[in-house]
Amino acid sequence: NQVEKVNNWDYKYCMMFTKVSAGTLCAGKFFGILFALAGCAQVDEGSLSGPTQAAIGPDGLLYVADGYFNSRVAVFNTAGNFVRDFGRPGFGRGEFHTPHGLTFGADGRLYVADRGNARVQVFSVAGSYLTEWNHTQLGHVFSVAVSSTGRIFAADGGTQVSEANQAGISEIDAAGR
Repeated sequence: NQVEKVNNWDYKYCMMFTKVSAGTLCAGKFFGILFALAGCAQVDEGSLSGPTQAAIGPDGLLYVADGYFNSRVAVFNTAGNFVRDFGRPGFGRGEFHTPHGLTFGADGRLYVADRGNARVQVFSVAGSYLTEWNHTQLGHVFSVAVSSTGRIFAADGGTQVSEANQAGISEIDAAGR
């Protein structure tokens, strides 16, 4: 397929899109970083596929929840160059099933909403797994936020498998309860 670059800037999502000749949305830019969509070849390890959220770390680098297809956290410098990544598809510690949201706390720890695994995973700024929180009060966590006082909140989409709708905002303490 021949790639056609189109001037289709989406200001709401900070994305620039590229289409293949058949008109199928294939790739674009997320905050200036290349990403590919399902069915498109990944250009290189620095290309994103289904990014959902980005946050600036205490080290000044950009951390991207590359959730829908790559299931990882990708890290870029301020010029948009790929630095490293961590995580992979899976269900174990440090593995993701749709990392959907992420944020840094004042303590420098990275909190990742691992939506498909119904948990919040916590990492060092270097990407080392520290702990995870998953309990009956958390369903599929879409996003996580940390207040200036260290209070942790999870935007919960619910369990999607039970009759009880757990959708809402949950506060998690520093011990993960």
